[in-house]
Amino acid sequence: MRTLLFALLLAYLPVTLSAQLSEVLKDPNVTWAAIFTAKRDFRLTATGGLSEIQLTKFTPPENQCANFKNDNWLAQWLIDGMKAGQYKAFDDPEMKVFVGQPVLLSRITQSDVITTFDPATYEEKTRIINNDLKADEIVGFQTSEVIYFDKKSGGYQTCLLALAPMVRIRNDNGSTIGDEPIAWLAMDGNQPSSPNDVIWSVLSLDKKASFKTNELQVVKDDQKQPFLTSLWQTTKSGKLAVKSSEKYGCGEELPKAALEQMFSVIDTIITFDAETYKESMQIVKHTYDDRDVQTVKLVQEWYFDNRRKMLGSRLKAIAPVIDVKDVNGIFLYNRTMFYLYN
Repeated sequence: MRTLLFALLLAYLPVTLSAQLSEVLKDPNVTWAAIFTAKRDFRLTATGGLSEIQLTKFTPPENQCANFKNDNWLAQWLIDGMKAGQYKAFDDPEMKVFVGQPVLLSRITQSDVITTFDPATYEEKTRIINNDLKADEIVGFQTSEVIYFDKKSGGYQTCLLALAPMVRIRNDNGSTIGDEPIAWLAMDGNQPSSPNDVIWSVLSLDKKASFKTNELQVVKDDQKQPFLTSLWQTTKSGKLAVKSSEKYGCGEELPKAALEQMFSVIDTIITFDAETYKESMQIVKHTYDDRDVQTVKLVQEWYFDNRRKMLGSRLKAIAPVIDVKDVNGIFLYNRTMFYLYN
């Protein structure tokens, strides 16, 4: 019965998406998988505050002076790949609406016809000027990714399905309307054949949520339990390193006893009364459950495979974010609980 249901699920997934997911979904070691979308910006000087980016590898193109701190290299590689027809493009993250190469090219190149008049010869001259999309006009990216649990390794992994370069849209007055994707470019999810194929990689530490737990699109669930329940079990199993949340890579490893106590903790809440100008202290005991965790942050290594012209990622750590509330259940602030390492 389970095999039949799984086959029916695959049949209803978009054709291109199921092709990318097929290796994950048919792997008997994968017991759970879900799709999510996220906003990304891989520039080291990005001011959007989405992530903290650390450059780990950069091989500049030949005969070019590279400024890897300021230049939007990933955007330039993607633009070059779109012009060369190296990507399958779609209008949606589910990859149902295909965008042909002529349409894709029209979105990244624009031809202006300039007509001039020579008063001496009374001749009109026409020039065609091509205005190609510049890398700096790409203000960020959206990703479609799958996160899945691999029981063989005892941890979670992620795989990039599609990437959408975003451009800023303005009205006739020059005011910003919003950001829109040029197209969703399908990625193959494969690992590089050789480390030498990777010419650019960064470590991305999300400052905000990578995804909301209630927005995960579950596509495989042999565990028959919610994502957070599985996450807590994985955390407490002791198979993977769990470190405190000061900062990724800097925290102390938490013993199993500390992890058990983490789900029933005592917080000291200080509040300020604007009328009496007095501070008051509340001792609040929390027994956390799944409802207290709305969002999850990811630490990922992103890389560009120059041989295949594909972007990929490896999951390094998961950090659940908990909602801290006062004695009346009023939300106060968010707090990262811990980092679960791969």
